[in-house]
Amino acid sequence: MQDAQAKLHDMGVEVLGISPDSSDVQKKVNDRLDLKFSLLSDADHSVADAYGVWDKYTGIIRSTFFIDENGMILAAWYKTCRKHRPQGSDGCPRHCRRWISSLSDSEQDYR
Repeated sequence: MQDAQAKLHDMGVEVLGISPDSSDVQKKVNDRLDLKFSLLSDADHSVADAYGVWDKYTGIIRSTFFIDENGMILAAWYKTCRKHRPQGSDGCPRHCRRWISSLSDSEQDYR
């Protein structure tokens, strides 16, 4: 998502990352990777449980959700870890890039 951040921002889309890591761990990750979006801590994995992406044996199931301002899930992809996803030339997963393009083609503003 970081690679698509500028296009998403122009469309009025806010990108957030949520992980079960503590805020301290997330700050270290952010400093190391220079992320352009906010990371939110879900240390008790209540958000992951609510979205069905927490596995008690393996932990988080990396996923991508596009959620509108009313909380409606517009699109969802699961197992989006880099090792499981084909990428486009811009580094953004192909499925997300196609979906983002379809949004921008319709000239919708999600602010």
